[in-house]
Amino acid sequence: MSSANSFQVIDLIALTDDFDLHTNHSCRFASESSQKWLSNLTDTDNGTPVLSPRERSGITSMKMGLLAALCFPRCDAPQLRLLTDFLTLLFISNARVFSSSDEEETSWTIAPENNVTGIDILASHTLFKHIVPQITRAYQTSSGIISPTWLTRFTHSTAAFRDAQLKVVVKHNNHTPSLDEYIHLRRDISGTRILLLLSELHEISSIPDEENETPHIETLTQATIDIYAWSLDICAYQIDQSHGCKYNLVAVLMQHKSLSIQGAVNLAGTMLKDAVTSFRTAESHLLVSLKPESYSNSSSNPLAWILGTIFDPTPSPSSSNQHQQDEKRKEVERYVRGLRSLIAGTVNWVYETEIYFGKKGEEVRTFGWVFLNKTS
Repeated sequence: MSSANSFQVIDLIALTDDFDLHTNHSCRFASESSQKWLSNLTDTDNGTPVLSPRERSGITSMKMGLLAALCFPRCDAPQLRLLTDFLTLLFISNARVFSSSDEEETSWTIAPENNVTGIDILASHTLFKHIVPQITRAYQTSSGIISPTWLTRFTHSTAAFRDAQLKVVVKHNNHTPSLDEYIHLRRDISGTRILLLLSELHEISSIPDEENETPHIETLTQATIDIYAWSLDICAYQIDQSHGCKYNLVAVLMQHKSLSIQGAVNLAGTMLKDAVTSFRTAESHLLVSLKPESYSNSSSNPLAWILGTIFDPTPSPSSSNQHQQDEKRKEVERYVRGLRSLIAGTVNWVYETEIYFGKKGEEVRTFGWVFLNKTS
């Protein structure tokens, strides 16, 4: 272990400085209404507050409404509110898990595996059950519009999230996962796939079913999850180490690569850069594959094409097929734009929230230096 009391983090914003960043106009509404609701939320069985006094007092400084607004800048106010509620409960839930050594503290009621949906799984959690009515209404309203595979994918993602949380609790004490084990677990416990599926439920972004399992789409989605999760890990290391939490990418790299803190942070930064490169490569290949045939050999910028600034006006031999292809292309474009917004929103938000750097976010953004908290 390094004896250094500080380290310098990679410039996260510079990695994706060409990704558009916008803020949802309903940011303030979603933030204030969500904070008020969560602060007054009580258990329907016994009337006790759902959140602890410490959790309630920290809601405002978390700035989860801003995270939702940066990641989903184009959705309506009610949609943004639900995403804000989910993100807040997600962060609180994971914070509880990473500080717990008791399986009961995960707040899950282990539901039978047969004939349960992702909505049922969320309903078995003491926090997430409170947003199940909103999700259920949205699903019933959109069931004739969204992909018929949505519920299956949602169920798989929520089950993976639940299982990842339980795995952390069971192995938490004095256990540092292997790098491969941690990478897979972090993807699930981040809850990013659930977040993306909630955005699809609200028609914020979606992809055609026939494109859902293609390698480029999966590479894009997985790279987005890794960028999101590893960015948070790098920023969270000073907090995690002070509590002895070993479920952090930096801590795992220090343990298994015999690195100093700075060496592990640097390697995590390299992994993050590689994930961004993977995203860009998959994006380029995907967009080229969906271009009209006459542009298949074009060297034009994929982002310019994604925004519709380059368009081939030549009619296709089959206008019906061309129309279907155009509609599919537009859906994929919207999905990719959504992933870009999620990435850009996250790497900018980490300097605004007080979760990681307290009130020194702007300092860290400018100089990169982080000073370790004392171990508790």
